[in-house]
Formats: sequence, C-alpha cells, structure tokens
Amino acid sequence: ITNVEAANFFPHLCTELKKRSCQKQIKFHNLSIDIQMEFVSAVCPRIDETSAKKDTECIKNLREQVENRNEFGFEITDDNRIQIQKEVDNYCTALFYLSGDFVIPSDAPTPGPNKPSM
Repeated sequence: ITNVEAANFFPHLCTELKKRSCQKQIKFHNLSIDIQMEFVSAVCPRIDETSAKKDTECIKNLREQVENRNEFGFEITDDNRIQIQKEVDNYCTALFYLSGDFVIPSDAPTPGPNKPSM
C-alpha cells in the first residue's frame, strides 16, 4: 500500500457509502494531517526504544521519497509480513474513527460501529 493508494481509498469509500459530495480523486497531501500521520506512523512504526535507529532510517527514507515526489509505503518482505499486517490493521482501525470526521461528511455520525441487535 502506497500513500497514493491510501488516498485513493477515500473517494471509493465515499462512493460506496453513497455520500452526496464525493471527490473523484484526492491527493495524499490533501488528506487531514491526522490521517497522513497515521499512515506515516504505520509505515515507520516505533515499536520500542531499541528500534530508534531503524525509525530514524525509515523517516529519513520517507522524507527522501516525499522530497523527490515519489510514492512511499510499506515494503513487505517474508521477514516483516506479520508486522506489516499488524500495522495495516492498526491503520485501518484508526481510519474508521478519523475518516468520518475529517474526510467523509456523515449524515449521522457515530462514535463507532453499532452491534446489530439480535
């Protein structure tokens, strides 16, 4: 998943939710800063204090990609596949709470999904 693909998700979601004012395209830098930061935090997670050097390298590489106007995102390898899945899951969970407030106007905002009554 790249920053471009992450941004492209929102117009699709808006259309799927049948909202009236959906944009056909949105650029990553036009997303709310909270959503941008969630993506950056998912791509360069700070797992613990011992990962500080790795974090610095990740942010440095990300900054270079942004300055060169390149896409950036997750680099999936056999060694990090499980960790990346966790980061993507966390990102998607955070998006649920952010997307309605910051990107997609809601007809009836709710704090979270409702459990259907049985």
